[in-house]
Parts: sequence; structure tokens; C-alpha cells
Amino acid sequence: MGGVEPNPGPDSNDGVQTRSTAGGKGGEKQLTLSSKASEKTLQTVLDELREVSCKINKIQRSNDDMNLKLQTVESTLKVVLEQIFETNNRCQALEEENFRLKDQMKAMDDKLDYLENMSRRNNLIFHGVSRGNETESWTDCELIVKDVLRNDLQLLDDVNIQRAHRMKGKAIIVKLADDKDKHAILRASKALKDTGMFITEDFSPLVRQKRKKLLPKMFQAR
Repeated sequence: MGGVEPNPGPDSNDGVQTRSTAGGKGGEKQLTLSSKASEKTLQTVLDELREVSCKINKIQRSNDDMNLKLQTVESTLKVVLEQIFETNNRCQALEEENFRLKDQMKAMDDKLDYLENMSRRNNLIFHGVSRGNETESWTDCELIVKDVLRNDLQLLDDVNIQRAHRMKGKAIIVKLADDKDKHAILRASKALKDTGMFITEDFSPLVRQKRKKLLPKMFQAR
């Protein structure tokens, strides 16, 4: 039976080589896919980093603008505060000047009031004296006053009247030449009680106002 060789079958080394080759191709494919995915992921990260960097730069520019505006506001505020401080100083100086001028005006008013009262010191006002006629002259007023002095006050001595003229209503203002006559008339004026007439001194408006405020206290004291 000679001559027939047995079938040796596939070479075991060839199978190993085939499997190794197939396995190598698959690994290379997986490595390529993994590399591409990594590159894509890296590109995405880089894009995001660039976007974040742009946002940071934008925020930085915005902060720079805000800082510049803040410096401008601070400079303006400093100027305004200096102006306010200067204005306050000027206002204080003006207030002090105003107080000084008020004091000077008050002193001047007091002096003028004193001079006015001095010019009125020999004046008397005869209240409740009926009008003689509608065209009453200064001479007529003087004669009416002299009649009151003689007939109502019993002052027979001749009183030196410099002038007399009618005021509003039933009052005649009289300027006397001597303050002695003035005091004599005031002492005798008590006789005019219940006649509707009375005599008062002539004061400046300021003094009359002060005396008017004191009248209630005077009546209470009585």
C-alpha cells in the first residue's frame, strides 16, 4: 500500500499568522478612530477655550471702560465737592456780612428813631377836637387849641404855639416852643375827663408800636 501520503492539513503557523494579521488591522482601525475622536475633542476644547478667552477679553475691556468712567466720575465729584466747599465758604462770608449789615441798619434805625423822637419832643396831639369848618387853616387850628387851653384846661398864661394843623379825623397836632408848656398842658389834661377829648405826646411810629404792646400790661398793673 505504498505510495499514498497522508493529508498533513493546514499549517498551524499560517493560522496564527492569519489571525495576527486580522487582529492587527482591527487594532489599527480602532486606533485611527480613537485618534480622530481625540482630535475632535481637542478641537472642541480649543474652540471653547478661544470663546472663553474672547469673553474674558470682552469683560476686561468692559472693566477698563468702567474704571475709566469711574475715574472720570471721581474727578468730576472732586471738582464738585471743591465748588461746594468754596460756595459754603462764600455763603458763610455773606451771612456774616449780612449780620453785620443788619446790625448797622438796626443801629441806624435806632439813631433815626431817636432823632425823630427828639424832633417830636415838644409836640402834643389833641384828640377829639371837632372841626371848625371844611377849609380849616393852620391859624384856625391854633385858635381852636388855644380855646381848649383857656376854657377847658384853665391855662390862662399865653402858650407859645409854633404851629398847629389838623390830622386825620378829630385830632390836631401842636408843636410848642417850650417843653415847660408841654408838661403843664399834660398835667392839666386830667380836666378833659368825660369831655371826649384827650391829649397825648407825639412819638415816632416805632415807639407808638412798642407802647401799644405794653398797654395791656399797664392796665393789668393798675
